[in-house]
Amino acid sequence: MTLKRSSYNPLLTPREEADWESHAVFNGSIAKAGHEMILIYRAMGREVVINGKKLRLSTLGRTSSVDGKRFTDRTQFMAPEQTWEQYGLEDPRVTFIEGKYYIFYTALGNHPPNYQGIRCAVAISKDL
Repeated sequence: MTLKRSSYNPLLTPREEADWESHAVFNGSIAKAGHEMILIYRAMGREVVINGKKLRLSTLGRTSSVDGKRFTDRTQFMAPEQTWEQYGLEDPRVTFIEGKYYIFYTALGNHPPNYQGIRCAVAISKDL
């Protein structure tokens, strides 16, 4: 098998105007939904303070494409809601099983991250 890098790289770059993804975008996972492809990706924004600790919070973004090259409608898809993920969400992986999308991700519950605060988590959606 011979692979060739696409001339459309990078598919996404940070957007200064979007606080939640102004610093970096990376680690995407794609799923097909009807005639479009949905990309769930990790994003880092401006520095925030959480429990007295300054950091760039990782959240998950969502964007879509009909051709797999140009992605539009970028929105923040998931942000921390629980204490066991309060310091960020990372490394999303999406799979479709029996009518549902399962989004597995790494949840960070302490800062700096260490083995006691890193969790494997899952979110479930019918439509992404």
